[in-house]
Amino acid sequence: MSRRSGREADRLDGYLVFHTNELRAAVVRMEASLERDHSRRLAEPPLSKAG
Repeated sequence: MSRRSGREADRLDGYLVFHTNELRAAVVRMEASLERDHSRRLAEPPLSKAG
């Protein structure tokens, strides 16, 4: 197993931290969007059962 140089390892760590933070932010945005959608659906009157 080869060892990475300190600079290469730091760059890789920075890359992973950046993308991990981007993914967390995306999940938070999706959760907020889903909660808004769910709240909107709860506020709508139920569909009438025409038939």
